[in-house]
Amino acid sequence: MVPNPNKNFEIIYPENCSDIITKLMEKYGLKESAEEAIKKLGQGEITIGERIASIVAEAAESKFSLEKIASYLEEDLTISKDVAKKLAEDIKKEILFFVKKVPIEKEKIIPPEKKTGIPLPEKPSVEKLEIKPGTPPKTSPEKPLEKDIYREPIE
Repeated sequence: MVPNPNKNFEIIYPENCSDIITKLMEKYGLKESAEEAIKKLGQGEITIGERIASIVAEAAESKFSLEKIASYLEEDLTISKDVAKKLAEDIKKEILFFVKKVPIEKEKIIPPEKKTGIPLPEKPSVEKLEIKPGTPPKTSPEKPLEKDIYREPIE
């Protein structure tokens, strides 16, 4: 998933997106050797694969229409119009068709029970006593006081 700072959605690319780009580069003769790629990276340049990936990302974010992919590929990779058009069609079919935009949900307040998985203690129930005016309060039946045999007598 790639968060888009300007929008309220995340972009989910196919899992094998980089493999598809590599396969397309081989198909159209754009693949660089490992030495060339390392040399470009060492000099701070962008590899062809990274250029294609950035064009795919911009198209997925709807920064430009899908019809303009071919012209961006042609300009950025300095390839012929026909190759750029075919590559753009393959990118649409094999990558952009499977891209999903998922709305980002605002952070919800999650009750502590759901965060930790530990149930919250139950709140003690409080019964409401209804007292009607003129009714004496209920008391326990009075028992005659008996001498407490367990206490020492007070003198």
